[in-house]
Amino acid sequence: MATETATAADVSTEAGNWQAGVAGGLVGGIVFGAMMSMMTPGVLEMGIPAMYGIEGPAGAIGWAIHMSHGAVIGLGFAAIAGLKPDVSESIGTSLGVGAGYGLLVWVALAVIVMPIWLSTVGFPRCAAAPEHRRREPRWPRRLRRRPRRRLHHDHELIPPFTRFVTPAF
Repeated sequence: MATETATAADVSTEAGNWQAGVAGGLVGGIVFGAMMSMMTPGVLEMGIPAMYGIEGPAGAIGWAIHMSHGAVIGLGFAAIAGLKPDVSESIGTSLGVGAGYGLLVWVALAVIVMPIWLSTVGFPRCAAAPEHRRREPRWPRRLRRRPRRRLHHDHELIPPFTRFVTPAF
């Protein structure tokens, strides 16, 4: 006597969250790369290629590396969003979480990791850590020290515009 058992296999053909994450990372990479191209073009041409030992101006290679970084970062967002499925319930929540993730990635990678990495590989135009310059306090106008007027040798006041002009006698 033979028995037959039917088993069902669930095969999904839909595009997964990881593909959407890669696509989102590429779009974010294009936007961030365009901003860097306008504000600091040397980062894409020199800095990013130097992280991988490529010297000289290499704009196309810098863009390719930057876009691959964007794809991996987008994949990381898809993995994190997959852990908490209620993030994708509304567009506003997804945008808020995505903006927070982007800010966190920027601080971690662009502000902290990249300068350390570039100084490790010997890139000459990079600080070892982010520089924070302390600004001198600006006193209110009534408390500021007024500059002294210069006195001439015979104790006469010299107007400021003639301070460096020698008289012709």
